[in-house]
Amino acid sequence: MKMTPHGDYKTRYDFLLGPGDKGPRTAVGPAFKFEDVNILDLKLTGKKIPTSVGEGDKFRFVAEVGKFNADQCLFFLDPVSTEVR
Repeated sequence: MKMTPHGDYKTRYDFLLGPGDKGPRTAVGPAFKFEDVNILDLKLTGKKIPTSVGEGDKFRFVAEVGKFNADQCLFFLDPVSTEVR
């Protein structure tokens, strides 16, 4: 998971997600993105909910597909729930 600020916001982010368990080393498959969300929008669940999230953290996402950019092979997602792994 790569996390960057959305525009000039300090509490809204864009999350770029890769498939599988290799984190930033994921090279095969489509990319997924949560755009312009805050941490509460992720709807964190699980036994150990962190007070913050960061790049490289691992999660299991349930999301709705908003749109797909075929040129970038990028799915834009709307979070439903995020389980900490």
